[in-house]
Amino acid sequence: MLERDERLRQFVTDRLAEGWSSEQIAGWLKGGNEAKLRSLATETTYAFIYRTSQKAAELWRYLLRRRKIRRPMKARPSRDTIKGRRSIHDRPAGIEDRGEAGHWEADLVICKRARPVLVLHERKTRVTLATRLTGKTAAEAIAAMTAVFQRITPGLRSSVTFNNDTAFARHGLLTDIFGIST
Repeated sequence: MLERDERLRQFVTDRLAEGWSSEQIAGWLKGGNEAKLRSLATETTYAFIYRTSQKAAELWRYLLRRRKIRRPMKARPSRDTIKGRRSIHDRPAGIEDRGEAGHWEADLVICKRARPVLVLHERKTRVTLATRLTGKTAAEAIAAMTAVFQRITPGLRSSVTFNNDTAFARHGLLTDIFGIST
């Protein structure tokens, strides 16, 4: 698009030379601030800058990072991965068909203007227990679950299934304390 529209190309190169980022240029054009110039996405600008036909212009020098070659976004593992995590597909079939009591699901409901709520749901009986937390840390979540499971009969605490929320990162403590499969 920038190769075909001379006015748009000149506008983009001038703004880059003035120190504007690709995001600022796209936002300015999207706001309709330039008469007769169409808006474009930030990626369009980056693709234009790093295109082989533009290498001689060295437009990459105007970018914040000033890299001659564009590096792809690298997928990296999250710092807060949950240790000992198992897939829900590893869950026994008896839990899936709701044939026996004692299998729980846990979830954390995060509210915009209120404190987070820990919800524990028993799969067979459909009993739902909820408790408010002061924050959404793993220590608070495990403390609340420990308090709840201490009051429940040992026969009704076989397993707990969590989502991937880092609030459940200390799920192994439930196995250590109560022998619950997590």
